[in-house]
Amino acid sequence: MIQVKRGNFTGWLTQVLPEKQMSEAFINSIFLAMSGGFQDAYTYFTRGKVFSNAQTGNVVLMSQHFMMGEWKDGLKYLLPLLAFAFGVLAAERIQAQFRFARGCTGGREFCCWKLQSF
Repeated sequence: MIQVKRGNFTGWLTQVLPEKQMSEAFINSIFLAMSGGFQDAYTYFTRGKVFSNAQTGNVVLMSQHFMMGEWKDGLKYLLPLLAFAFGVLAAERIQAQFRFARGCTGGREFCCWKLQSF
């Protein structure tokens, strides 16, 4: 068992995660999996049985409806997939636009102006 002094959360964290980056920690993986599962469960039950976090569920449900001949029900899963693809495309374009933009003098105003001209 780990003995930790009261009020020393940083010390506890360094004892639990020795010599590892935070991205490699198992506890971080558990947190991300639980968070993603919660988001998917929430949106599935409250937002019209559509997943928002992982698009794999939307592809599976869309394919299931298409295979059963329920074209109208299957098409409702196409909009979230297209929105996700558009978001990835937009993120890639923004990253490509600002990849080498270090130390710009305009700061946030410059970035907002460039995004508006995007």
